[in-house]
Order: sequence, then structure tokens, then C-alpha cells
Amino acid sequence: SQYTLVILDHVRDHSDVTPDSLAKRFVKIHNFAKVTCAPEQMGIFHARLDINKGSLTTPKLKEEKSDTESDPYERIGNVGTLKL
Repeated sequence: SQYTLVILDHVRDHSDVTPDSLAKRFVKIHNFAKVTCAPEQMGIFHARLDINKGSLTTPKLKEEKSDTESDPYERIGNVGTLKL
């Protein structure tokens, strides 16, 4: 049977999941958050995407460095900071 996938939080799709199995399982995808998936899976996400209020990305390679790696406090989610 097919389902509608509603994404409300960050989803990381495992690289072992084939695009064919995603296509068979989901008829629509409603994305309200962030999806990180392999490039092979990206086409299925785009094809099934009905609502896209979030983002679709592929995992970064180890050679690539994000802007947050320079400041360790930028990587901590849901934590406030207090300047004295």
C-alpha cells in the first residue's frame, strides 16, 4: 500500500534505501522541515513532493566544511547563550 509522508522534523534517509522502494511506498510527500538524502533518492523526493515548505539537501562530503565548524556553539540546537 502507498502512503503520504508528512515530514515535520529533520529526516535523514539511509543510503541503503533504494529509490524504487521509496517510489513504491510513498504517493505524496509533504515537507515542512529538512530532508537529507542521497543524490540517487533526490529525484523521487522531487517527483513525490506535494508541499515543500522545507529544504532538500544531500549529505556534505568530509572535505567540505560548514560555516558552523569554526564556532562550536553554533552547532548546539535549542540552547540560548548569555553574554556577561
